[in-house]
Amino acid sequence: IWSSFIPTRIAFFIWKAAFNGISVDKNIQHRGISLASKCRCCPNSNIESLKHLMFQGEVVTNSWGYFSNVFNLPTCWDMPSLLDNNLGKININTHFGMVTTTIAALTLWHIWLS
Repeated sequence: IWSSFIPTRIAFFIWKAAFNGISVDKNIQHRGISLASKCRCCPNSNIESLKHLMFQGEVVTNSWGYFSNVFNLPTCWDMPSLLDNNLGKININTHFGMVTTTIAALTLWHIWLS
């Protein structure tokens, strides 16, 4: 993630997400703060966790499925599978590696922003 072609702000976000340091409802509740939690993108009542928000919600599963099909990679269901199994095995010194890594980083960033 620490590449010259990925903006520092996005790389830092991905680094925080990789270590579950993003302020989603589940992490806030874990710190003892009571709040009602529901994923706003899903009709069912899933708690807003990083894993659900980034990889398992209804909208994002379609996005990652498309990403996996286009780049011929296994579907990723969580941050470790994305970073280790998919992006970790790509040579970022190639055009394909640079494009794939950048698109994955931008996908994570835009999921978070939405």
